[in-house]
Amino acid sequence: MAALGELPAQKGLKVCAEVPEETPDLWIDLQRVSYCLENLLTNALKHAPPGTTVWVRATSTGGSWVRLSVIDQGKGVPPEHQERVFERFYRVPGQAHGGAGLGLWIAREIVRAHGGRVGLSSRPGEPTLFYLEL
Repeated sequence: MAALGELPAQKGLKVCAEVPEETPDLWIDLQRVSYCLENLLTNALKHAPPGTTVWVRATSTGGSWVRLSVIDQGKGVPPEHQERVFERFYRVPGQAHGGAGLGLWIAREIVRAHGGRVGLSSRPGEPTLFYLEL
């Protein structure tokens, strides 16, 4: 959490994690996958409304696969941009938050190099969920 700086405290956000004991172990490059998860978490914190909770969850998706999810209560990603947010240099138009549009692309490439996949689930008025499956 130290890498996330003061953002949670400044916005009055809570960050909660759920990792069931039966979650399978992962054989991953911890440094690179940590970068991916930190990117998703930082994005969620930027977009979460003040006073809300951002969740980080690990769930088994069958066999040895694990889904790492980050869920926030922000506005969500408009449907017409969801297919593109993982592209290099892509930024959703009108976003107030800075960035080069590389974080999600880098995360996707790292997860693909591990044989996994990334994705999102977002609908207006509902929590937004970004995930890594490894």
